[in-house]
Amino acid sequence: MKKRTKIALIILSALIVLYMLPFVAYLLVNNNNKQFMYEQIVYKELCDSITKDTKTDSAKIMQVYEYVSNNCRQPQGNENPKYNTTYDVLTNKVASCDQQVWLMNTMLGTIDISAEMVFLYGYDSISHHTVSIVGMLRYDTQGYKAMLDPFYHLYLLNNDGKIAIMSEITEGNIRIPDNPLPPNYLDLYKPDYPYKRHSHNNAMSTERRYVMNMLRLYTLWLGKVFTEPFKAMHN
Repeated sequence: MKKRTKIALIILSALIVLYMLPFVAYLLVNNNNKQFMYEQIVYKELCDSITKDTKTDSAKIMQVYEYVSNNCRQPQGNENPKYNTTYDVLTNKVASCDQQVWLMNTMLGTIDISAEMVFLYGYDSISHHTVSIVGMLRYDTQGYKAMLDPFYHLYLLNNDGKIAIMSEITEGNIRIPDNPLPPNYLDLYKPDYPYKRHSHNNAMSTERRYVMNMLRLYTLWLGKVFTEPFKAMHN
């Protein structure tokens, strides 16, 4: 009996140590990494909630896209929001085009979906708008990169009625929507001044990627038993 008790205590102690590891790591890192850890948990919970009724990556992408488009509004008048983190964008809900793409791509990254921020130059050498190129699946299940624009809450369709990829848009192989587009919108995709891929949501250090994956596992295994105390400690 004593031997069994000792084994049980060892197992219990090991489980407690394992549970406490993320909390200890959080206390040891700097403020930027604290914020990163906190955001990973918030976004993973949020994305899981948004996509709980979906089964495919394409459906998950569209749910996150709709969430950002519907919950962030464009700045009005003299509003010029400047944020240090994507969490600032999420909580303030007033965001420019690049900030909305930044938030959407970050959220997609927490559920392992590839996305890039893209600057559109269109008719001169200055970026006039920002959109996202997102890794999706066409209806024939072939992988491709679709353009999504959360700021204007729109995407374009190709001649087959599927969400267009960037090359189809720049080549003009798209259906012109019935609803009016923002002024000069299609001019932004003209190849005279090619669009620029600015950043990828997978572009992070090996250490941060490891932390992100570990936090996902803890969130998956323990749910609110882990996430609620962690968020409370951050707040």
